[in-house]
Amino acid sequence: MSRGPGIIMRAALWVVQQTGELIESQEVARQVFGYATIADVPLSQAASVRRALRALVRRGEIEELGRDWEGGRRKWGTHEEANKKRARSAQVWAFIARREAQYQAELDTKLEGGR
Repeated sequence: MSRGPGIIMRAALWVVQQTGELIESQEVARQVFGYATIADVPLSQAASVRRALRALVRRGEIEELGRDWEGGRRKWGTHEEANKKRARSAQVWAFIARREAQYQAELDTKLEGGR
């Protein structure tokens, strides 16, 4: 029978909640174990933090946002931060779609004008 979240899980949750933004698992591991840089974190400790973060996601306490182009590492955050990221992403995609539609309209106008 489970005795609740362990030390690493509680520490990882605290780091994610205190950060106030999306955070990479390597940075969570650095803060949990108190290393000066991400490169100092041993692979075994980084793996234990990743397991703890996945467990926190399963428990519904945090969210995983997956990998993105900003370094290729998974991002973790509170539900509030995840919603902010999704809203920003939606705004960016809407802007890209508007620019693409505008470009296509200008291209169509040029092609019709040339006939």
